[in-house]
Amino acid sequence: PDNNPDPDPDTRRRNELISSMRAPAERANALIKHFKALKHVTLDPRAITTIAAAALVILTLHKGIW
Repeated sequence: PDNNPDPDPDTRRRNELISSMRAPAERANALIKHFKALKHVTLDPRAITTIAAAALVILTLHKGIW
């Protein structure tokens, strides 16, 4: 990748958009890692997604995050 210290406005805006979309997903992943039970789940991906989403909601409400 090109490491341009002064990108043009279009490139800068594109990078900002990518970062803003990526940040919530990375935050959610970091929060879910606290649930040790989820590390050993062997359900189908849809079930794991539902469980992980519920765990994230519970954690978010409990900690008052977001």
